[in-house]
Amino acid sequence: MIRLRRASGIAALALVALAATASAECAWVMWAEQQPQPEMAIEAHSAYEAKEACERALYELLDGWRRANGVTVLREATTAVFQERKKDGSTVRIAIRYVCLPDTVTPRGPKGK
Repeated sequence: MIRLRRASGIAALALVALAATASAECAWVMWAEQQPQPEMAIEAHSAYEAKEACERALYELLDGWRRANGVTVLREATTAVFQERKKDGSTVRIAIRYVCLPDTVTPRGPKGK
């Protein structure tokens, strides 16, 4: 349980730190979406000059998640899924989905007025 909390905390910090590297100058951005969304919704994870570089980094990231204890990686869906057991014995399923998109596209949807 502590490892999973630590992993989710590290992942969240990494996403915040790496979001600063995603600039408009890059051609492709790797996005991360956590479900459920208690702390973050959709954040820019990192940026790349080419689609191939973004996808290669995405699969390397998923391979890292795959080596972590208690994490199931759904490679086809580019999603890392893990469960955390709460003090009351119930479990919470957390999924982080990654996707590479052109820097002109955002998965956040349109901004409100």
